[in-house]
Formats: sequence, C-alpha cells, structure tokens
Amino acid sequence: MHVITALRFAGPIAVVLICGLSVQSASADAWTCPQLHEAAFLDEPDEVREVLAHGVDVDCTDVLGQTALVTAVNGASMASFDVLMQSGARVDVRTEFGQSLLQHTKKKFSSVDHQKGLEQYRALYKTMIARLQTAGAAN
Repeated sequence: MHVITALRFAGPIAVVLICGLSVQSASADAWTCPQLHEAAFLDEPDEVREVLAHGVDVDCTDVLGQTALVTAVNGASMASFDVLMQSGARVDVRTEFGQSLLQHTKKKFSSVDHQKGLEQYRALYKTMIARLQTAGAAN
C-alpha cells in the first residue's frame, strides 16, 4: 500500500528505480559462466572462487567453446589459472583453433619469448606450461 502511494507521487522515475533495484538484486544471485570467464581473464582469483562456490562448472565454455582455463591463459592470469587448476579444471581441452591447451600456452610463451620488456610474461607462461605438464596435459 505504501509503495503504491509512493509511486503515485513519485511518478515514472520511481518505477524505474524500484524495478531496477529488484532486477539487480535478483541477478546478483545468479552466477554464470561468463562471470567465471571474466574473472579468469582479469585475474581476479577471489571472484573465480566465489563463482565456483556458487555452482558454476569449472569447465563451462564461452561462446568460442573454450573453458575458463584457456581464458586465464589468454589473459596471462596466473592466480586465476592456479585457482582453476586447484578446482579440478580439465587440462585436456582444445582452443577454438583445435590446439591443445598445452600447445596454446606454448604458443603464447613463444610470442613473448624474444621480446624485450616481457620477461614477466615469459616467466608466467613457463610456469603455466610446467603446471599443465605436471597435471598430465598432452601436446
């Protein structure tokens, strides 16, 4: 009753604000695969953990058919990569071009291997390659 009275006096702007608030709070509870991919790419490991804790499949795929682990490699996102690996992400996946994850990561490494100023990326991709190999990823 109070809401109806407030809407009569507030006009259409209040309706938009009230509807917007209820839509926002409803969608805030819905965790999705795109959120996992975004967090993985932006190297936000706490958000990766949170999305996974809310039931999103660690191996869900994006519109290209890639998992969040591939997305983490693409973003050079070491912390998110580690969280995904610890959460049981599959290492036997392929990119949209048919490369194995290990091949893809090696390609990323070679693209930065001889460029000055990219030492941190060389070290990062080297670590990712080693962890993928340890986990049994195949070429």
